[in-house]
Amino acid sequence: MRRITLAALLLAALATASVGAAGTSSAVAGGFRPDPIQPGRGSVSMVEGTRSEDVVTIRVSATGATDVFGAAFDVTYDPSGAEYVGWSRGTLLEQGGNAPNYTVARPRDGAVIVGASRTGPGGVTASGQPIVSLSFRVRRRGAFPLAFRNAALYDSRKPPQPIGGIAWLAGSLAGA
Repeated sequence: MRRITLAALLLAALATASVGAAGTSSAVAGGFRPDPIQPGRGSVSMVEGTRSEDVVTIRVSATGATDVFGAAFDVTYDPSGAEYVGWSRGTLLEQGGNAPNYTVARPRDGAVIVGASRTGPGGVTASGQPIVSLSFRVRRRGAFPLAFRNAALYDSRKPPQPIGGIAWLAGSLAGA
């Protein structure tokens, strides 16, 4: 009887430990706080997508730009407070059944490098659709800025030219 009780206690302890190790319970709840400026005409902004415990997905969305053929930008973050998890396709460059080329480089020195372009002729009009979504795991409590660097939207001319007057609006990951 003593062995059965000891075995039951051991199994209960292992089950509790494996729940925490599997990541089903997180000590940090992740979120996103956008820059206080509202995205407007001629902007690319970070917007919170989905979140699940400590993982937050950020949609990088374009608004009010015409003839958009592609985008290139870096997203910088604090690797001590957040970890890049992955990316997913947006819908902006896929309009009209287009199959864009996406290049998202694994982060180096706290920066994810993103490039995306249409493969067919012509650009599209941006009205709030995401270019790409990026997911981050918040590691601890606090606010961890995300920022754009080396950012440009490109038109459909040959060769593509940067579209001027675009405001790039970022924000912060938040761990609570």
